[in-house]
Amino acid sequence: MPETYTVKPGDTLSQIAQRHGVTQDAITGYRSGDPNVIFPGEVLKIGAPAPTREQQLADAQERLAGLEDALQRRLDIQEPESPIQPAEHLLDRTAGIEDRLAQMEAERQRVAEEAKTERDRLMEEQRTLAERASDFLAGRTIEDRLREEQARFEVPETLEMERQALAQTRDLQAKGIALLEQRDAAIAALGQQAVATPFITGQQARIAENYDRRIASTSALAGTQAAYAQALQG
Repeated sequence: MPETYTVKPGDTLSQIAQRHGVTQDAITGYRSGDPNVIFPGEVLKIGAPAPTREQQLADAQERLAGLEDALQRRLDIQEPESPIQPAEHLLDRTAGIEDRLAQMEAERQRVAEEAKTERDRLMEEQRTLAERASDFLAGRTIEDRLREEQARFEVPETLEMERQALAQTRDLQAKGIALLEQRDAAIAALGQQAVATPFITGQQARIAENYDRRIASTSALAGTQAAYAQALQG
């Protein structure tokens, strides 16, 4: 069963994910439908922590070892109970063994191909992660990579338009998060008054309403830019 968490004022998605030891993709149940916009009081669902790349590689190696062990057991051929048997039975048995060996060889090749495909996939994932880590340490952004690829392969102008759309989408998402944090901070500041009054409560409601309109508008613009970028990719 997934764990639940009630959002508190000032919470951000990255903070919630870090506290529970999961990725942000493991958190669902957003009221707004946008993972970058969460509201105090809403209940989020938190799934199990995502397995690490090392765990995935270890699982793949364990499965491969199990397949190889099973194949080895199938290759073990018991010796006949008696070394003296009628010739026709020996011929029949030899033909059956050859068929069985051919089947096991085909099975071994299939298992080996599956293992090779799995190893190649994991190596490709590790290579991609290493490239991303290298880009991060060198301060290179996705926009830098897009510009390099565009210059290298002389990609059409649509790639630059896609890059700009992605950049605007991230800017709008960051603006929406900032507005959400500002709204929560303003409401929390009013809530720290010594005496709660209807005036303070009304002020908090007006602040929330004002910020929520701006947040909704920013989220809509971000969604439009993201859809535009996806259309360019297509």
